[in-house]
Amino acid sequence: MIAYIDGGTTYTRIYVLDKKELIWETVKKIGARDTVIRGSNDILIETLKTVFSDLDLKNQIKLSDIRCIIMSGMLSSEIGLVELPHLEAPTSLDDLAENIYITDNLNIFGYKVPLIFIRGIKNKATKNISSLKTHDFMRGEETQVIGLLSKLKLKGPLNVVVLSSHTKLIHINKNNCIEGGITTMSGQLYDAINKETLISKSIKKGEFEEEDYFSEKIIDLVESIVDEAGFLRAILMPRLMQVFIKTKSYERRFFLEAIFAIEDMKTLDKADKIMGFDLDTNFYILGQPGRCRLYKYLIEKRNTMKNRIDIISDKNEIKIFSIEGALAITDKIREKFGY
Repeated sequence: MIAYIDGGTTYTRIYVLDKKELIWETVKKIGARDTVIRGSNDILIETLKTVFSDLDLKNQIKLSDIRCIIMSGMLSSEIGLVELPHLEAPTSLDDLAENIYITDNLNIFGYKVPLIFIRGIKNKATKNISSLKTHDFMRGEETQVIGLLSKLKLKGPLNVVVLSSHTKLIHINKNNCIEGGITTMSGQLYDAINKETLISKSIKKGEFEEEDYFSEKIIDLVESIVDEAGFLRAILMPRLMQVFIKTKSYERRFFLEAIFAIEDMKTLDKADKIMGFDLDTNFYILGQPGRCRLYKYLIEKRNTMKNRIDIISDKNEIKIFSIEGALAITDKIREKFGY
Protein backbone atom coordinates (compact mmCIF):
# COMPACT_ATOMS: atom_id res chain seq x y z
CA MET A 1 0.00 0.00 0.00
CA ILE A 2 1.29 3.46 -0.91
CA ALA A 3 0.02 7.03 -0.58
CA TYR A 4 0.35 9.74 -3.21
CA ILE A 5 0.04 13.46 -2.47
CA ASP A 6 -0.37 15.97 -5.30
CA GLY A 7 0.28 19.44 -3.90
CA GLY A 8 -1.05 22.27 -6.02
CA THR A 9 -1.26 26.03 -5.78
CA THR A 10 -4.80 25.97 -4.37
CA TYR A 11 -5.63 22.33 -3.58
CA THR A 12 -3.85 19.34 -2.10
CA ARG A 13 -5.05 15.92 -3.23
CA ILE A 14 -4.27 12.77 -1.23
CA TYR A 15 -4.70 9.22 -2.51
CA VAL A 16 -4.11 5.77 -1.02
CA LEU A 17 -3.51 2.87 -3.39
CA ASP A 18 -3.36 -0.85 -2.70
CA LYS A 19 -1.64 -2.81 -5.46
CA LYS A 20 -2.20 0.20 -7.76
CA GLU A 21 -5.94 0.25 -7.04
CA LEU A 22 -7.28 3.52 -5.67
CA ILE A 23 -8.98 2.70 -2.36
CA TRP A 24 -9.28 6.13 -0.71
CA GLU A 25 -8.92 9.79 -1.62
CA THR A 26 -9.59 13.29 -0.33
CA VAL A 27 -9.10 16.87 -1.51
CA LYS A 28 -8.26 19.78 0.78
CA LYS A 29 -8.47 23.43 -0.24
CA ILE A 30 -4.97 24.09 1.04
CA GLY A 31 -2.06 24.75 -1.25
CA ALA A 32 1.15 26.63 -1.88
CA ARG A 33 -0.60 29.99 -2.01
CA ASP A 34 -1.68 29.53 1.63
CA THR A 35 2.00 29.28 2.57
CA VAL A 36 2.62 32.54 0.71
CA ILE A 37 -0.37 34.30 2.30
CA ARG A 38 0.46 33.15 5.83
CA GLY A 39 4.23 33.32 5.52
CA SER A 40 4.57 29.76 6.83
CA ASN A 41 3.84 26.19 5.72
CA ASP A 42 2.40 25.34 9.16
CA ILE A 43 -1.18 25.09 7.91
CA LEU A 44 -0.12 22.73 5.12
CA ILE A 45 1.71 20.48 7.58
CA GLU A 46 -1.17 20.51 10.08
CA THR A 47 -3.66 19.64 7.34
CA LEU A 48 -1.58 16.64 6.24
CA LYS A 49 -1.16 15.51 9.84
CA THR A 50 -4.92 15.68 10.38
CA VAL A 51 -5.71 13.82 7.16
CA PHE A 52 -3.41 10.92 7.99
CA SER A 53 -4.54 10.83 11.62
CA ASP A 54 -8.17 10.63 10.51
CA LEU A 55 -7.22 8.05 7.90
CA ASP A 56 -5.90 5.80 10.65
CA LEU A 57 -8.83 6.41 13.01
CA LYS A 58 -11.85 6.54 10.70
CA ASN A 59 -11.08 4.66 7.49
CA GLN A 60 -9.71 1.34 8.68
CA ILE A 61 -6.43 1.93 6.87
CA LYS A 62 -3.43 1.37 9.13
CA LEU A 63 -0.67 3.90 8.62
CA SER A 64 1.87 1.16 9.24
CA ASP A 65 0.60 -0.57 6.08
CA ILE A 66 1.57 2.44 3.92
CA ARG A 67 5.09 1.59 2.72
CA CYS A 68 5.90 5.00 1.27
CA ILE A 69 4.36 8.36 0.44
CA ILE A 70 4.99 9.84 -3.00
CA MET A 71 4.95 13.64 -3.29
CA SER A 72 4.66 15.79 -6.40
CA GLY A 73 3.79 19.37 -7.27
CA MET A 74 4.47 22.38 -5.08
CA LEU A 75 5.40 20.17 -2.10
CA SER A 76 8.98 20.12 -3.42
CA SER A 77 9.20 23.92 -3.61
CA GLU A 78 10.26 26.59 -1.11
CA ILE A 79 6.56 27.11 -0.29
CA GLY A 80 5.90 23.39 0.17
CA LEU A 81 7.58 20.86 2.47
CA VAL A 82 11.15 20.69 1.14
CA GLU A 83 12.88 22.84 -1.46
CA LEU A 84 14.40 20.81 -4.28
CA PRO A 85 16.05 22.18 -7.42
CA HIS A 86 14.21 21.63 -10.70
CA LEU A 87 15.53 19.20 -13.28
CA GLU A 88 16.51 20.87 -16.54
CA ALA A 89 14.52 20.04 -19.66
CA PRO A 90 14.45 18.03 -21.82
CA THR A 91 13.48 15.47 -19.17
CA SER A 92 12.40 11.85 -19.58
CA LEU A 93 10.56 9.41 -17.33
CA ASP A 94 13.92 7.84 -16.49
CA ASP A 95 15.34 11.26 -15.54
CA LEU A 96 12.47 11.89 -13.13
CA ALA A 97 12.89 8.45 -11.54
CA GLU A 98 16.67 8.74 -11.21
CA ASN A 99 16.47 12.15 -9.54
CA ILE A 100 13.83 11.57 -6.88
CA TYR A 101 14.56 12.73 -3.34
CA ILE A 102 13.86 10.34 -0.47
CA THR A 103 13.72 11.20 3.22
CA ASP A 104 12.12 9.80 6.36
CA ASN A 105 13.09 12.65 8.67
CA LEU A 106 10.28 15.19 8.22
CA ASN A 107 8.13 13.69 11.03
CA ILE A 108 4.89 14.99 9.52
CA PHE A 109 2.64 11.95 9.48
CA GLY A 110 3.09 10.65 13.02
CA TYR A 111 5.24 7.67 12.07
CA LYS A 112 8.49 7.08 10.22
CA VAL A 113 7.80 6.46 6.56
CA PRO A 114 9.89 7.05 3.42
CA LEU A 115 8.78 10.20 1.59
CA ILE A 116 9.53 10.18 -2.13
CA PHE A 117 9.60 13.63 -3.73
CA ILE A 118 9.29 13.96 -7.52
CA ARG A 119 11.22 16.98 -8.74
CA GLY A 120 9.78 19.67 -10.98
CA ILE A 121 11.23 20.67 -14.34
CA LYS A 122 12.62 23.97 -15.59
CA ASN A 123 13.26 25.13 -19.14
CA LYS A 124 16.79 25.14 -20.42
CA ALA A 125 17.79 28.81 -20.45
CA THR A 126 20.70 31.06 -19.61
CA LYS A 127 20.79 33.10 -16.39
CA ASN A 128 21.03 36.35 -18.33
CA ILE A 129 17.97 38.58 -17.82
CA SER A 130 17.79 39.13 -21.56
CA SER A 131 16.66 35.49 -21.89
CA LEU A 132 13.91 35.90 -19.29
CA LYS A 133 11.11 35.18 -21.75
CA THR A 134 12.45 31.64 -22.23
CA HIS A 135 12.43 30.83 -18.50
CA ASP A 136 9.62 28.70 -17.11
CA PHE A 137 9.06 25.77 -14.76
CA MET A 138 6.52 23.23 -13.61
CA ARG A 139 5.85 21.29 -10.45
CA GLY A 140 3.16 18.63 -10.68
CA GLU A 141 2.37 18.90 -14.37
CA GLU A 142 5.40 16.73 -15.21
CA THR A 143 3.83 13.85 -13.27
CA GLN A 144 0.43 14.44 -14.89
CA VAL A 145 1.94 14.51 -18.38
CA ILE A 146 3.92 11.32 -17.77
CA GLY A 147 0.64 9.69 -16.72
CA LEU A 148 -1.13 11.02 -19.84
CA LEU A 149 1.57 9.59 -22.10
CA SER A 150 1.52 6.26 -20.26
CA LYS A 151 -2.25 5.86 -19.97
CA LEU A 152 -3.06 6.83 -23.57
CA LYS A 153 0.14 5.31 -24.99
CA LEU A 154 1.03 8.54 -26.77
CA LYS A 155 4.17 9.32 -28.71
CA GLY A 156 5.62 12.77 -29.33
CA PRO A 157 5.94 15.26 -30.71
CA LEU A 158 2.73 16.66 -29.23
CA ASN A 159 1.53 19.50 -27.04
CA VAL A 160 -0.44 19.42 -23.80
CA VAL A 161 -2.40 22.45 -22.60
CA VAL A 162 -3.26 22.33 -18.89
CA LEU A 163 -5.99 24.76 -17.81
CA SER A 164 -6.08 25.19 -14.04
CA SER A 165 -4.95 28.02 -11.76
CA HIS A 166 -2.47 28.71 -14.56
CA THR A 167 -2.54 28.07 -18.28
CA LYS A 168 0.45 25.93 -19.19
CA LEU A 169 1.55 24.68 -22.60
CA ILE A 170 3.89 21.68 -22.32
CA HIS A 171 5.74 20.32 -25.34
CA ILE A 172 6.66 16.64 -25.66
CA ASN A 173 9.43 16.07 -28.19
CA LYS A 174 9.92 13.18 -30.61
CA ASN A 175 11.85 11.24 -27.94
CA ASN A 176 8.85 11.46 -25.56
CA CYS A 177 10.77 13.81 -23.27
CA ILE A 178 9.25 16.90 -21.72
CA GLU A 179 10.91 19.65 -23.76
CA GLY A 180 9.67 22.42 -21.47
CA GLY A 181 6.67 24.60 -20.79
CA ILE A 182 5.33 28.10 -21.06
CA THR A 183 2.94 29.48 -18.45
CA THR A 184 0.54 32.34 -17.87
CA MET A 185 -1.27 33.47 -14.71
CA SER A 186 -4.68 33.60 -16.42
CA GLY A 187 -6.51 31.24 -14.07
CA GLN A 188 -5.50 33.05 -10.88
CA LEU A 189 -6.07 36.48 -12.41
CA TYR A 190 -9.54 35.50 -13.65
CA ASP A 191 -10.36 34.21 -10.16
CA ALA A 192 -9.14 37.46 -8.57
CA ILE A 193 -11.23 39.60 -10.93
CA ASN A 194 -14.24 37.38 -10.30
CA LYS A 195 -13.92 37.73 -6.53
CA GLU A 196 -12.31 41.09 -5.86
CA THR A 197 -13.59 43.58 -8.47
CA LEU A 198 -16.86 45.17 -9.52
CA ILE A 199 -16.86 42.92 -12.57
CA SER A 200 -18.01 40.05 -10.31
CA LYS A 201 -21.52 41.55 -10.16
CA SER A 202 -21.80 41.48 -13.94
CA ILE A 203 -20.83 37.82 -14.36
CA LYS A 204 -22.53 36.33 -11.30
CA LYS A 205 -24.65 33.31 -12.20
CA GLY A 206 -28.31 34.18 -12.69
CA GLU A 207 -31.45 32.24 -11.89
CA PHE A 208 -31.87 31.07 -15.48
CA GLU A 209 -28.57 29.97 -16.98
CA GLU A 210 -27.95 28.51 -20.42
CA GLU A 211 -25.81 25.46 -19.91
CA ASP A 212 -22.75 24.97 -22.12
CA TYR A 213 -23.13 28.41 -23.68
CA PHE A 214 -20.72 29.01 -26.54
CA SER A 215 -20.65 31.82 -29.08
CA GLU A 216 -18.20 32.11 -31.96
CA LYS A 217 -19.62 35.59 -32.58
CA ILE A 218 -18.58 36.76 -29.10
CA ILE A 219 -15.13 35.19 -29.46
CA ASP A 220 -14.54 36.97 -32.74
CA LEU A 221 -15.80 40.25 -31.23
CA VAL A 222 -13.52 39.87 -28.21
CA GLU A 223 -10.52 39.20 -30.47
CA SER A 224 -11.06 42.51 -32.25
CA ILE A 225 -11.66 44.39 -28.98
CA VAL A 226 -8.52 43.02 -27.29
CA ASP A 227 -6.53 43.85 -30.42
CA GLU A 228 -7.86 47.40 -30.76
CA ALA A 229 -8.64 48.48 -27.17
CA GLY A 230 -6.24 46.30 -25.18
CA PHE A 231 -6.57 43.62 -22.52
CA LEU A 232 -7.21 45.93 -19.54
CA ARG A 233 -9.93 47.91 -21.33
CA ALA A 234 -11.60 44.67 -22.48
CA ILE A 235 -11.87 43.41 -18.88
CA LEU A 236 -14.18 46.33 -18.05
CA MET A 237 -16.60 45.54 -20.85
CA PRO A 238 -18.76 42.90 -19.11
CA ARG A 239 -19.73 45.73 -16.73
CA LEU A 240 -20.54 48.00 -19.68
CA MET A 241 -22.55 45.19 -21.26
CA GLN A 242 -24.65 44.90 -18.11
CA VAL A 243 -25.33 48.64 -17.84
CA PHE A 244 -25.85 49.61 -21.48
CA ILE A 245 -26.72 46.48 -23.48
CA LYS A 246 -29.42 43.86 -22.99
CA THR A 247 -27.31 40.81 -22.17
CA LYS A 248 -27.49 37.75 -19.95
CA SER A 249 -25.00 37.01 -17.16
CA TYR A 250 -23.77 33.87 -18.94
CA GLU A 251 -23.03 35.93 -22.08
CA ARG A 252 -21.01 38.43 -20.05
CA ARG A 253 -19.18 35.66 -18.23
CA PHE A 254 -18.33 33.97 -21.52
CA PHE A 255 -17.12 37.34 -22.84
CA LEU A 256 -14.70 37.61 -19.89
CA GLU A 257 -13.51 34.02 -20.27
CA ALA A 258 -12.86 34.69 -23.96
CA ILE A 259 -10.72 37.73 -23.07
CA PHE A 260 -8.37 35.58 -21.01
CA ALA A 261 -8.26 32.77 -23.57
CA ILE A 262 -7.43 35.21 -26.37
CA GLU A 263 -4.74 36.85 -24.25
CA ASP A 264 -3.32 33.39 -23.54
CA MET A 265 -3.18 32.73 -27.27
CA LYS A 266 -0.70 35.58 -27.64
CA THR A 267 1.69 33.53 -25.51
CA LEU A 268 0.86 30.15 -27.01
CA ASP A 269 1.13 31.52 -30.56
CA LYS A 270 4.75 32.52 -29.90
CA ALA A 271 5.83 29.28 -28.19
CA ASP A 272 7.49 28.10 -31.39
CA LYS A 273 9.59 31.25 -31.79
CA ILE A 274 10.31 31.78 -28.07
CA MET A 275 10.75 28.17 -26.97
CA GLY A 276 11.28 26.27 -30.22
CA PHE A 277 8.18 24.13 -29.62
CA ASP A 278 6.63 22.40 -32.62
CA LEU A 279 3.05 23.73 -32.72
CA ASP A 280 2.10 21.83 -35.89
CA THR A 281 1.39 18.66 -33.91
CA ASN A 282 -1.51 17.09 -32.03
CA PHE A 283 -2.87 18.91 -28.96
CA TYR A 284 -4.40 17.54 -25.76
CA ILE A 285 -6.31 20.08 -23.66
CA LEU A 286 -6.99 19.27 -20.00
CA GLY A 287 -9.44 21.22 -17.86
CA GLN A 288 -13.03 22.35 -17.30
CA PRO A 289 -15.26 21.52 -20.34
CA GLY A 290 -16.32 25.03 -21.33
CA ARG A 291 -12.83 26.44 -20.99
CA CYS A 292 -11.37 23.56 -23.01
CA ARG A 293 -13.90 24.11 -25.79
CA LEU A 294 -12.98 27.77 -25.96
CA TYR A 295 -9.24 27.05 -26.22
CA LYS A 296 -9.83 24.30 -28.77
CA TYR A 297 -11.75 26.72 -31.00
CA LEU A 298 -8.94 29.27 -30.82
CA ILE A 299 -6.20 26.70 -31.46
CA GLU A 300 -8.13 25.25 -34.40
CA LYS A 301 -8.32 28.71 -35.97
CA ARG A 302 -4.52 28.90 -35.84
CA ASN A 303 -3.70 25.27 -36.65
CA THR A 304 -2.80 25.35 -40.33
CA MET A 305 -1.90 21.65 -40.37
CA LYS A 306 -5.36 20.64 -39.04
CA ASN A 307 -3.87 18.26 -36.52
CA ARG A 308 -5.87 16.39 -33.91
CA ILE A 309 -7.04 18.42 -30.91
CA ASP A 310 -8.48 16.31 -28.07
CA ILE A 311 -10.30 17.66 -25.02
CA ILE A 312 -10.04 15.78 -21.74
CA SER A 313 -12.47 17.27 -19.23
CA ASP A 314 -13.56 14.38 -17.07
CA LYS A 315 -12.28 15.15 -13.55
CA ASN A 316 -11.73 11.49 -12.74
CA GLU A 317 -9.74 10.89 -15.92
CA ILE A 318 -7.54 13.92 -15.26
CA LYS A 319 -7.01 12.75 -11.68
CA ILE A 320 -5.98 9.30 -12.92
CA PHE A 321 -3.27 10.82 -15.13
CA SER A 322 -1.48 12.24 -12.07
CA ILE A 323 -1.78 8.93 -10.22
CA GLU A 324 -0.60 6.97 -13.28
CA GLY A 325 2.38 9.30 -13.61
CA ALA A 326 3.36 8.83 -9.96
CA LEU A 327 3.04 5.06 -10.34
CA ALA A 328 5.08 5.04 -13.56
CA ILE A 329 7.89 6.92 -11.81
CA THR A 330 7.61 4.65 -8.76
CA ASP A 331 7.80 1.54 -10.95
CA LYS A 332 11.08 2.84 -12.37
CA ILE A 333 12.61 3.15 -8.90
CA ARG A 334 10.97 0.12 -7.27
CA GLU A 335 13.78 -2.32 -8.00
CA LYS A 336 16.50 0.10 -6.97
CA PHE A 337 14.96 1.14 -3.64
CA GLY A 338 12.71 -1.84 -2.86
CA TYR A 339 9.41 0.00 -2.36
